[in-house]
Amino acid sequence: MTNRESFLSIPVWLSEIEKHSGTDIQIMVLGNKMDDEAEIQVTDEEIAQFESQHPNIPIVKTSAKFGTNVDDSFLELTKKLIIDTNKKGSGGASGDRQRTMGLALKRLQLSEGNTKGAATEGSYGGCC
Repeated sequence: MTNRESFLSIPVWLSEIEKHSGTDIQIMVLGNKMDDEAEIQVTDEEIAQFESQHPNIPIVKTSAKFGTNVDDSFLELTKKLIIDTNKKGSGGASGDRQRTMGLALKRLQLSEGNTKGAATEGSYGGCC
């Protein structure tokens, strides 16, 4: 968010990823430092334009300083990876192994009244 040069380099990085990994992968761009409003160099319009050109690559504004959208972004990406893995591995395995391919999606739930942000762990039923 605060480094225009990094934002403008994303297409180069995407071509490098495709060159080395192919196209059958999940990508998410995290735009950090959304909390530093005075220093933001990338506009919402530029982000929208990027997303229209790359509809399968979301840009998520984050703040590592305050933890805004950081955990949610990684959980969302993990969920997509599990779904993709399940789709690819659905022929041949059986039972629970077929449904989850050995992966379990966990979610963190903040305990009510806990101001320190400690989390408790729970599981989604089935897959996602």
